[in-house]
Amino acid sequence: MNGTLYAMISSASSDHYTGPAIDSFLKHTKLGSTDSVLLIDNDKTGNHINKNLTVIENVTPQSFAKNINDAITHAQEKDIVILSNDIEFTARWNEPLNQYNNLILLPSCNQTHLYNSTDQSLKLERSMYLNDYNNNQLALADCVRQHRQQVLNGFFEQHLMPFYAFRIPAAIISKVGLFDEDFGPGGGEDVDYRMRAIAAGFSVKYASQSYLLHYHGKSTWDGDETQQQTQARDKQYFQHFSNKWGEEWANLLLSGGNAMPVIEKYNLQDYFIKNNYTDLIKKVLEIRNSVLL
Repeated sequence: MNGTLYAMISSASSDHYTGPAIDSFLKHTKLGSTDSVLLIDNDKTGNHINKNLTVIENVTPQSFAKNINDAITHAQEKDIVILSNDIEFTARWNEPLNQYNNLILLPSCNQTHLYNSTDQSLKLERSMYLNDYNNNQLALADCVRQHRQQVLNGFFEQHLMPFYAFRIPAAIISKVGLFDEDFGPGGGEDVDYRMRAIAAGFSVKYASQSYLLHYHGKSTWDGDETQQQTQARDKQYFQHFSNKWGEEWANLLLSGGNAMPVIEKYNLQDYFIKNNYTDLIKKVLEIRNSVLL
């Protein structure tokens, strides 16, 4: 067994999230004897020297895809778990992810399921800040308990599945390859990789029994990025995806795209009704390939 590399990626001006993320990760993550932990630090703070971490400090911030590819290279054929730094980890979060080597798995989070703690001291929202959580560990644990009681073991998928935290087995990396770095600072590379993985015979799923608090967007649109930078980044990754896969499929599969005309043109409504997005992407690939023939 080669073990797993856990690689956390920080972004510029987000160090106030990185410290709490590392602390909760080390507290709540059961590591095997061959597992290792890497921090790719794009914030240049140097504040996270820890005997349990290997730290790579980028002189200039790199794109999300470039950081992932650097982590894959560092992993040396280990399975890999990529993590953003705006996460609060919870007990046993990684165990459901580690049981399967034929899937790319993401933890559930407050973008998929919302809860209030029983004592109402913590109300989870889709987007949150450190002060909203206020290190209320007991209340978050209560929300996780509620989640695990309400959902069945297994998996689910959604139309949009941002790669804020995900596990890729080495066997899948060997078949699908590296991430496309031409998408720019961040955005689109996760959808592209999902399509390539499905084309290679794999699926991307949420693990129902894994649950994290994800503050959401703190590395991009809700962090240090200006509105103009967000618009430029969105335009860049949408254009690259359109060039690579086609504008219709960019509209269907990317956040902010005009999906309805594409859904109606190709009669794709049933995939959305049944939450069957792996088969949706298979259909997209089938239609695209038939046009290219």
